[in-house]
Amino acid sequence: FFKNVKTAMKVSQSRGAIMLTLIKANLKVFEYTPLQVKQAVTGYGRADKRQVQLMVKNILKL
Repeated sequence: FFKNVKTAMKVSQSRGAIMLTLIKANLKVFEYTPLQVKQAVTGYGRADKRQVQLMVKNILKL
């Protein structure tokens, strides 16, 4: 999404507002890479979108 400057700016501003809100509420902020999320959800850090989607549906019983 960084190919579109307007989108990148909006995402960055939203992220900043969320981070500020969490910090003001004394909540811990955790950041994870896509590889870490895929590893946690599917057991394989290089899982494709379809694999992640299927596992999320399974985990959430959707």
